Amino acid sequence: MDINKNRRLLDENPLLILPTLAAVIGLNEAIVLQQIHFWCEVAREKQTNYKSGHFWVYNSIPNWQRQFSWWSVSTVKRIFSNLQQKRLVIVSSSYNKYGPDRTKWYRPHYEELQKLLAKLQCELMGEVNLTLTKGQSDPTYTRDYTENTSESKVIGSALSDCRLSFSEYSAEKEIDIKVKLLLERFLLPKLEKNGLKEKLPRGTWDQVINNIVRKRDIWDLETNIDPYLEKANAGKYKKSPGLAHFASRGVQEKLNYERRRRYEQYYD
Repeated sequence: MDINKNRRLLDENPLLILPTLAAVIGLNEAIVLQQIHFWCEVAREKQTNYKSGHFWVYNSIPNWQRQFSWWSVSTVKRIFSNLQQKRLVIVSSSYNKYGPDRTKWYRPHYEELQKLLAKLQCELMGEVNLTLTKGQSDPTYTRDYTENTSESKVIGSALSDCRLSFSEYSAEKEIDIKVKLLLERFLLPKLEKNGLKEKLPRGTWDQVINNIVRKRDIWDLETNIDPYLEKANAGKYKKSPGLAHFASRGVQEKLNYERRRRYEQYYD
């Protein structure tokens, strides 16, 4: 076996390692889960192994071990067991044609993976700058297959779903003291009293703060919060009520207009 002078030392297909996934669930589990995902995507492309609304890959542990030849059969078995315990892979023996055949079928549990990534990214890793692009100049590992996008969507979605309380957000960002007082003393307690506990993605918090800062008199929001909650409780809003909705320009303009009308009617 000769050594190549290109980016791969040996002329064989390397396995793909996703650094963020490895950091969250462990290196061995990340390698195996990606390989399960890959074969399910192959099944999708070929339109085979479609059962109960999903594409699957079926294999025995000894056959899986041939794909990970540096591990023993017992190690591979332990990795699959870990993935099952973490609920990151769904396993079934229900699709075999013959009763005695106990070959297992596998597919990633994308929903659980997304939840786990969102939780751990928020709690343990903070804001991660993760770039998921085609053709990175120096990837860690590459594979000469059609690019798989499903896992990228899962991870991207998980990161965007990373939600913070205002205290967590304000610990990261420098916020104007008047805006901070308005939120902590008036708006958030009122919302929480009405069952609206606010945990928002960072981008949404950024937008809320920007909307508040842009107002000529930010204390108008204190005046508007009670009428807003009355309308929200009466089901007057099509969108789900909350801080982001309340602080939006359109809602504030409407609340200000209604407030002026009430004042005019009072003094007429």
